[in-house]
Amino acid sequence: MSRLTRREILRSGGLLAITVLAAACSPKRAATPTAAGSDTVGTSAPPASASGETKVVHLWHWDNYILEPYEYEAKLFHEQHPDVTISVEMTPYDQYSQKMGAAVAGGTPPDLSGLYGEHFTNLAGKGQLIDLKPFVDNDKYDLSDFHGRNLKQNSWKGVLVGLPYCSDAIWWYYNIDLFEKEGLQTPWDLWKAGKWNWDTYTELASKLTKGSGTDKQWGSSIINAGDDAPFYPFIWENGGDLFDANYTRVTITEPEAMQAFQFAYNVRPYAPGPEDVQMATEESGKVAMWSQWEELHTLYVGKMSFKWGVVPPAASPNTGKLIFWGSTGGFGLVKNCKYPDEAWMFLKHLLEPDPLIRVF
Repeated sequence: MSRLTRREILRSGGLLAITVLAAACSPKRAATPTAAGSDTVGTSAPPASASGETKVVHLWHWDNYILEPYEYEAKLFHEQHPDVTISVEMTPYDQYSQKMGAAVAGGTPPDLSGLYGEHFTNLAGKGQLIDLKPFVDNDKYDLSDFHGRNLKQNSWKGVLVGLPYCSDAIWWYYNIDLFEKEGLQTPWDLWKAGKWNWDTYTELASKLTKGSGTDKQWGSSIINAGDDAPFYPFIWENGGDLFDANYTRVTITEPEAMQAFQFAYNVRPYAPGPEDVQMATEESGKVAMWSQWEELHTLYVGKMSFKWGVVPPAASPNTGKLIFWGSTGGFGLVKNCKYPDEAWMFLKHLLEPDPLIRVF
């Protein structure tokens, strides 16, 4: 049997989605990475051995759902390297940058930090991440196994400061059981026929919204214009943008952008409101269509009580284009950390195919 490569594993989320697209059914975000306001959780670092040789490498992240599998990988790594112990610590996403800033200022940064969004730009923009090229060159580490765009997303001004552990994208999911019950074409059917666009999405959302009280059924989740990942692609696929080419003028009030806002507004009557948040979760089976990061949605595979399918975002009816929002999570070594060499060793371990399969 051939061995999976890192690239194949990093694509596994996409492969899952494509598999579901082909099959159009499977048993089964709205998982929250960590609860806002919760305390940092993780393994407590053990004391150094009597010989003083135990090295404690600190890994920081924010997604609680990877705490247990990363602790398991830390245990396996320690068995292979008895002089190195990995301490895995999770801090809520909205508290992470503040905690990191305090640790860096105090001279006690973690050895490994998760890299994504503002947590990447905050560290990289301040020059607080270590250039990985010397490590890569010294070990002759094969970067060709990673997707070039993922490596670019983990680089700052041309310098590689992180390595990706996943490749992620926003997809649109739907409850197959609800569509079958109502006798409607699914988003997959419409996409294959070249008719999956804002207009057909809104029409489906309208037809699938019915009932009241505990029997209420919604055609769509809210398309929140303040949620950049699922919403901005609608602006772009319609020919609009947030700024002009020189970033000197805001353009979200131009017709192409405003039409995307209108689409989101048109869907709102068919989506749960704030008062429905407890009852109208995606896994409840009461919402017909919703968007989600595929990495987070995989947490529910096999746990949802209904069949579900997945499709690309609905296309603009004006241009016929559809655009994905994709991203990647990574890890980097923080400057002035205590054990950069050992942290690099553990990072390489995490990015091997077997650990990636176990974690994700």
